[in-house]
Amino acid sequence: MGARVKLKWFYLITSENYGTGAVEAGQSTWGATVNIKLIIYNTINIVVPEVKMMRRVFLITLVATVVAALATTSALPIGETEMQANDEMFIGWNGSVTLIDGETCEITPINNPDMNYTINRTSALGTLDAASIVGNFSYTVEETEFGPFIDSIGGVASNDTGQEGWLYKVNNITPEVGADRYQVADGDTVTFWYGTHKTESEESEYVVTINASVMEWQNVTLESGTFSVTAENSREQYDVNRTTALGALDATGVPYTVDDSFYHEYGSLFVDSIDGRQTEGTSGWVYQVNGTAPSVGANVYTVSDWDEVVFYWSESMESALEGSDQIVPIKVSVG
Repeated sequence: MGARVKLKWFYLITSENYGTGAVEAGQSTWGATVNIKLIIYNTINIVVPEVKMMRRVFLITLVATVVAALATTSALPIGETEMQANDEMFIGWNGSVTLIDGETCEITPINNPDMNYTINRTSALGTLDAASIVGNFSYTVEETEFGPFIDSIGGVASNDTGQEGWLYKVNNITPEVGADRYQVADGDTVTFWYGTHKTESEESEYVVTINASVMEWQNVTLESGTFSVTAENSREQYDVNRTTALGALDATGVPYTVDDSFYHEYGSLFVDSIDGRQTEGTSGWVYQVNGTAPSVGANVYTVSDWDEVVFYWSESMESALEGSDQIVPIKVSVG
């Protein structure tokens, strides 16, 4: 199944007494009066406004939360992942995923670790893979002469003795092909449930219901040169190379704004809004290039021919692209 990379973050502490320095997760720095900038490095955008005169209790609570999370992770049995541990309480899942037409994912069958299936993201099986990322549950497939067979979801495995296993339907209709070959459309509802061939989904103890949104790529051609963008917060104007991730967003014609709060420190403009949706708190706009989150702002990252750039709305540090309710997928051609 697809892997998820946790987002990087740190605190930047500034004061007359302490100067400027990075404080890693789990550490703390105390002072009489400090100004704290909470900067989330989602390895995409440098986002989140400066927070002045934050109370000490906030830091205590946040550090405690991080310590508790680390303690929970270390408490897992050797060889057991966080996702597998969550499967112990799996009773099903109901949610939405966003898929991009033309994307693929790699799936390895449990009975042949040397084999990799390349599955369309917009297949029913690709939809399950996306849901597993958003819902934080596992699934496995087996290699058969007919193609990949879903062996387990959420740790609930097929039972040959009882002739029980995982079935699926799309919009309440059972397809005549395997989940790896059925292509879903925008607005489709894909349902996986556990039981025998006579079991209806309504009767099953374990049901996974996935509402799929399918997005199309926007193709843009980027020429050499620069364009000008004005920071919404300072009204200062900046020249940006057209062959950057921000240049790709600009070429789509989708309205957006940028903020330069950290430009003088990091040289990066962060995307503050897209299509009227404004960054707020820890929620905001982030981006990926070819499925990877860059460590610089979109105005700095240089794109290449055939790069795939995706800007998407992220609710929190734990949000995955597949769970976003608003994305801008861009396929780049460099002229």
